[in-house]
Amino acid sequence: MFKALFSGFLFSLLVIFSAGAKTLTVYSAHGDDVYGPIVAAFEAANPDTTVNVIVGNTGALYQRVRAEAANPAADVQWGGAIQSYATFSDLYERYQGVDLSALQISDPNGTWFPFSLFAQPLMVNTGRVVVTDYPTLVRDVLNPKYADFGGVVLADPNHSGRAILLWRVWRRASGGLLSSV
Repeated sequence: MFKALFSGFLFSLLVIFSAGAKTLTVYSAHGDDVYGPIVAAFEAANPDTTVNVIVGNTGALYQRVRAEAANPAADVQWGGAIQSYATFSDLYERYQGVDLSALQISDPNGTWFPFSLFAQPLMVNTGRVVVTDYPTLVRDVLNPKYADFGGVVLADPNHSGRAILLWRVWRRASGGLLSSV
C-alpha cells in the first residue's frame, strides 16, 4: 500500500512539474523495472508530455545535480538515501501541494519524500563465518572478530546512497571510532 501511495504521489509530482512542459526530465537511482510502469502510466495520461529518465547511482546523481545547480537539467530526482538528501539539501527546492499525512516519514522541509521502506540485508560469506557467528544487528559488524573473518565489505559511499546510510549508522554505533572510509 505504501508503494502504491507513493506511486500516486510521484505521478502527482510528474503532473505538477510537467504543467505546460513537453518534456519532463527525471533523474532516477531506480531501474526500469521500478520507474517504467509509473512513467508509462504518466505518459498514457499525458500524451503531450515525454518523460526522459536518466538513471545513475545515487552518488553520481547528487554530483550531477550539484554540477548543474546554476542551470538544472532535471525536473525531479527519484531515489537515493534520505541522509544524502539532507547532505545535499541546498540543491533542492521545497515542494508543497499534496497531503502527505499518509506517509510514515517525510522531510519537514519538504525537499524529499520516501518511495519505500525496506530492510538492509547483511550478507555473510558462509565459507568464512559459521552460523553461530552471524551478525544479527548492523552494529554487530563492528565487533573486531569480523576482521579475523576477512573484514566487512561495503559499497563505495561516494557512489551509493545506501552505503552512506550504513557508514553513518556504523560510525554512530562505534561512538565515532570510524572516522574515514
